[in-house]
Amino acid sequence: MKSTKNLIIIVIVILLVTILTNFLPKNDNKKIINGNNKSIQEIEEYLLNINSYKATIEVKVKSNKNENTYIIKQQVKDNICTQEIIEPKSMKGTIITYKEGILEIKNTNLNISKIYENYPYISNNTLFLNDFINEYKNSEKRKIEEIQGTIVMMVETQERYKKKQNLYIDKKTLKPKTFEIIDMNENEKVYITYNEIELNI
Repeated sequence: MKSTKNLIIIVIVILLVTILTNFLPKNDNKKIINGNNKSIQEIEEYLLNINSYKATIEVKVKSNKNENTYIIKQQVKDNICTQEIIEPKSMKGTIITYKEGILEIKNTNLNISKIYENYPYISNNTLFLNDFINEYKNSEKRKIEEIQGTIVMMVETQERYKKKQNLYIDKKTLKPKTFEIIDMNENEKVYITYNEIELNI
């Protein structure tokens, strides 16, 4: 009689554990973001609320004569924008920091104060996601649309070397994939690939 009671209790416990593990929501401290069920307006609102992020990006900068590629780590937090150049090796360890309109460029090994003279995109805020978001918010010539499963945010300006800016976003994860800057002659001046990115909303 006692063994039958124990057996029933064991079966009930097993059933409860099974129900709890399979049907209760799991708390893994990871917020899963999915844009598939969101409207284009909801996606736009979500992206415009990005306030800080970390990213590793590949940047291609094109001039009339050549093309340069950089691997850069970026971080935007508490209104401080930081970029650290990882590649090319000759510039590795160069850190560019923007805070309250002040630009600081430093490298403990090299004197590189003039290294960005011919590549203004590397030494200003144009490469930062938050810079694009601010331009998008304040632009009268902006639009967002879905093209073949990718969300595209577009801004047009009057600037000669930054006539158009297009940010391509993965609809499922809502993370940026690529970003391009096009000049007034329809030439691509900058192309960014987001190899890794963590967004904070």
